[in-house]
Amino acid sequence: MTEDLFCRAQQGDKAALEILTEENIRLVHSVAQRFRGRGTEYEDLVQLGSIGLINAIKRFDISRGYCFSTYAVPLIMGEIRKSLRDDGIIKVSRRLRENAVRAHVSVNKLRAKLGREPTINEISSDSGIPLEELAQSLEATRVPESLYGDEEGVSAIDTFISDSLNEDGCLERISILKALSKMEKRDKMLIINRYFRDKTQAETAKELGISQVQVSRCEKKLLETLKNELK
Repeated sequence: MTEDLFCRAQQGDKAALEILTEENIRLVHSVAQRFRGRGTEYEDLVQLGSIGLINAIKRFDISRGYCFSTYAVPLIMGEIRKSLRDDGIIKVSRRLRENAVRAHVSVNKLRAKLGREPTINEISSDSGIPLEELAQSLEATRVPESLYGDEEGVSAIDTFISDSLNEDGCLERISILKALSKMEKRDKMLIINRYFRDKTQAETAKELGISQVQVSRCEKKLLETLKNELK
């Protein structure tokens, strides 16, 4: 049924295009959320992202066996970023662009070598780009298509850096990284382990040489510090 819808949409069937757009509009909203608070109305972000979604529907090759979101999310994100850059809202440094290119080269090389999609740690090791800097580069530029993996359009970078810290769900990733750079080494590692690498409090405590109770207390304090820093 889905394959038939794509075929019809790509042949100009407006009804099929509308159905596929409605079924996948959640991808647009997911991406648009990342750009809130940057000077563009949310409704406009959704409209821009919808252009990317429609382009993805028209170009998607279902015979290649990829999840549609794997193909669509980068196009949605790219359409929004393109517009924001044209409006002067997003300015990406040369260093971040260069790092993103290096990362993309590493992704392709590792994919061929390993026969699977590389992890963010493997990309960092191969490219020589520190994890935090790699995260900044990929978020500040168009994320390579190969970094997107599951059916909800979640990327390796999304696994590495969660959309939020704890319950708030609204802290921008790049802002978080900038705030982390001001922390002491142990505090930074605690937050990275807990929220960037999804380690448990017990695992973090063992790595840092402190008790789990100390991790819990420090974590709560550091989250408050981060939130105040990012207000």
